[in-house]
Amino acid sequence: MAQEIQLTPAEIEIIRLKREQDELKQLEEELRKKAQLEREIANKVDHIMRDQIEHEAVFTTVRRFFKELVAIDSSAQLIESNKQKVAEIYRYENGNKSTVWERDYIVHLGYIKIGEYNVKVEKHRGNDKMYVNGPGIDYKTQCRGYTRAKKVIEVINTTISNIRYKEEVTQRALNAVESTVEKMKSKYPDASVSSCKESIQYGGYRRVNYELIDVVKIEFVNGIQIVYRVYSDGTLGRRALNFTGKVSHWQLMDSLSKMDFKENIES
Repeated sequence: MAQEIQLTPAEIEIIRLKREQDELKQLEEELRKKAQLEREIANKVDHIMRDQIEHEAVFTTVRRFFKELVAIDSSAQLIESNKQKVAEIYRYENGNKSTVWERDYIVHLGYIKIGEYNVKVEKHRGNDKMYVNGPGIDYKTQCRGYTRAKKVIEVINTTISNIRYKEEVTQRALNAVESTVEKMKSKYPDASVSSCKESIQYGGYRRVNYELIDVVKIEFVNGIQIVYRVYSDGTLGRRALNFTGKVSHWQLMDSLSKMDFKENIES
């Protein structure tokens, strides 16, 4: 039978004090964590308030710009919405993430719509600015901020005009190609006539640009092939002239020298 160990009063007191110290350390750690969480909550609450105030300030500016824009273009619309956001505080324990505090809140959003174009507002030091996005607006223009409503309307109207002009040019080019093909088929029913797009290159060695052009190809029964570029106004520019068949260069030049090209002939 094991002999029981008898502790002296001093040893018992030491054990009691040690337990109290452990309990105090545990309580201290819990209070430290609580204080840290309270500080983080206070920071999050402050962030929520600032976020809501900033969004409301932006929306106030949106309303101001909307009044200026609608006075110029009555089609302008003010689009409002509310966005729900979540602020949270989380901890990682043993590789697992757990949320210890969270709060949902709402921010007020708004932008201006003019036809197919959206006008977003951003606040800047000194001047608030409007940014335009929509069909035909390139990246450089999207990144450019405007302070005057008149300029925003001008950018939108100019873009719309450019789009319509390009559409008209495209349609004219299509009509010119179709008209040229029909005319060639009518004048040369035995020839093979086709149209397509070709890429041309221009520019220097530092910067090379490419352009797609409309071309019409005609091949006569004698094997001669001619390729014309068709401009949007219907005029033609010869791109290539190929002779096929077993004809020597001298015979070809003799034949060409006898051909008579008169001025002001029908185009």
